[in-house]
Amino acid sequence: MKTEELIDFLAAGSETAVPHGVFKWLAKALAAGAVGALLVMLLGWGPRPDLASAFATAPFLWRMAFMLSVIAIAYFLTSRLARPGLSSRHEWLLVAAPFIVAWLIAAQVLLAAPERHALLFGATWKSCSLNIAAISIPVWLALMWSIRGLATTRFRITGFVAGFLAGAIAALVYCFTCDEMSVPFWSLWFFIGMLLPAIAGALCSRWILRW
Repeated sequence: MKTEELIDFLAAGSETAVPHGVFKWLAKALAAGAVGALLVMLLGWGPRPDLASAFATAPFLWRMAFMLSVIAIAYFLTSRLARPGLSSRHEWLLVAAPFIVAWLIAAQVLLAAPERHALLFGATWKSCSLNIAAISIPVWLALMWSIRGLATTRFRITGFVAGFLAGAIAALVYCFTCDEMSVPFWSLWFFIGMLLPAIAGALCSRWILRW
């Protein structure tokens, strides 16, 4: 964000709304990072062979919708946390809401299934979370760079939520290559994959986000 724009919205002192410029600034960073994440996925793994037909299946669409809901919540919270003066002390917990729903569904699936191990671990549990974390790197870097220009004062929580947003974008991209459709599987291992860049964001925030 340009210095003049930053001064303008800081001087306005609004405590109830996030300036349009902040959304626009973060959206540009997300777009650039998402393109990078997509390239990492295509070069590293490639799309799943049945991707076209997968779009016609309910489990695939439900997983995509879930990731989009996490992205929307994390994006909103990041835009608030990135700006001084807007309180998000407890709002960041909203990002847990979609996971609570998914975990409840996963618990029901596991309780009703005779064979639970395959549903929970699938065939790729050892690499899934790390793959998502790797795909998130371009988004993570773009977001941290953009937030650095927004003068946040809550470094750790902002870094955590922004990192989680990067992980959610990466998880969405990973949906195009991952064929693990079990809710117990992705609600756990995708979550861990999102959590890794979030932890990195929290740990590095005081150095990366300081302006």
